[in-house]
Amino acid sequence: YEQWLNQLCDTASHWKEIYKECVIPSPCWMIFRSDFEKSGGFNAHIYPEDYDLVFRFYQQHYTVISANETLHLWRDHQARASRNLVQYQENGFFKLKLNYFLLLDYDQTRPLILWGAGKKGKTVAKLLQQKKIPFEWVSNNPNKHGKEIYSQLMASFENILKKDNPQVIINVAQKKAKEEIINFLSKLKLIESKDYWFFS
Repeated sequence: YEQWLNQLCDTASHWKEIYKECVIPSPCWMIFRSDFEKSGGFNAHIYPEDYDLVFRFYQQHYTVISANETLHLWRDHQARASRNLVQYQENGFFKLKLNYFLLLDYDQTRPLILWGAGKKGKTVAKLLQQKKIPFEWVSNNPNKHGKEIYSQLMASFENILKKDNPQVIINVAQKKAKEEIINFLSKLKLIESKDYWFFS
């Protein structure tokens, strides 16, 4: 996580990867008060509240400027709130991510494709179904092609080839698989954070 955050700082690509995880660690923020208030400030009723606020920074199109100095030393332990409180469980993160995706980046005129049939993909599929958002579900695992999960037929990722101007939510965590997915979508001239987003 630390290496990923530093890489975002080095490349100024925070918003490109906003749906993966909170892209700005909250102990390191410095923001003009007027911008903080314009974005609505912290909402104590939403967890994780820092990630929620970062999404509202993204919504306001704020520019993130990184410092070269080390600003935060991580103290990681098993009793940490983010490891133990129910509010920080993974499902809460996905609900927050999807809500903001539907608000800020989803285009109802384009076909929506969900890529990934693991635990995270299933979480997003359930949330989409609850919201009655139509989507096609694909996987790069041939053992799942043609099977129904949550009454939704699982298809091959190659079905993307048949879609005109799709939007793709990707829930695949393996590094090698991610690289293969990026190569496949790049050949289709699809652009990350415009046509496809990694949610994990």
